[in-house]
Amino acid sequence: MHFLQKNRDYLKWNKWFCLLFPIVLAGYSEIANAAKIKVVTENSPPLQEMEGDRVGGVATKLVEAVLKKSGMSYEIKMYPWARAFSMLQEPNVLIYSMARTKTRESQFKWVGELLPVRYYLFRLKSRPEIAPKTIEEAKRYRIGVLRQDIVHQYLKREEFPLLDEVAKIELNFAKLFNNRVELVPYSDRLIINFDCINLNIDCEKLEPALLLEDISFGLYLAFSKKTDDAVVKKVRDAYDALKADGTYERIMSSVINQGK
Repeated sequence: MHFLQKNRDYLKWNKWFCLLFPIVLAGYSEIANAAKIKVVTENSPPLQEMEGDRVGGVATKLVEAVLKKSGMSYEIKMYPWARAFSMLQEPNVLIYSMARTKTRESQFKWVGELLPVRYYLFRLKSRPEIAPKTIEEAKRYRIGVLRQDIVHQYLKREEFPLLDEVAKIELNFAKLFNNRVELVPYSDRLIINFDCINLNIDCEKLEPALLLEDISFGLYLAFSKKTDDAVVKKVRDAYDALKADGTYERIMSSVINQGK
């Protein structure tokens, strides 16, 4: 009798499980489908830039392809980096292109890499005397930084004493050319060349002074921590599918190949 009762209980539980499991799955899928993604970024050609009244750029093309593949509803807007970054306190916020570092690893829900990038401290070629060989030596110089970007956060952790904060990258260049700062941190030559063209600055007057090895990571798409896992999985699966079928390579090849 004990065996029969136990067997009946199992059959009863199994019956309810079979009835409820599809409902749970449907609810999980409904959460993902109902969410509207707020996509935020900063102006950083050629990855993302304004094209008329809309956000364009090669990274934006990939982000749009991923979100369309996922079937998610979305809206992309451009802000100064500090403001875009602050929006990650909300659910259903996707940011790009953000450096993936050890300190950020647990703070966000990562989707996929857009571009591998190296970061340097740049100087004017006319200032060869500014020649730091180590991070400690670089602390002697006044450095222009974009407020709350990855390099700013890194330099603060390393206790750099002479940081000059700005809200837009073009202000850093202006200060560098006017000798108000001595070094400007930025990603490798590929990206800085596009910014120089966009801002009408002569890149030939610039050169890398020091590689920042500790923060030379990839630029990623990432969701805010409060975003539902069902939403993240749906977008991540779409990214993986476009990586597998060659769409990622077709869209990003212009910047990946130039950077080699």
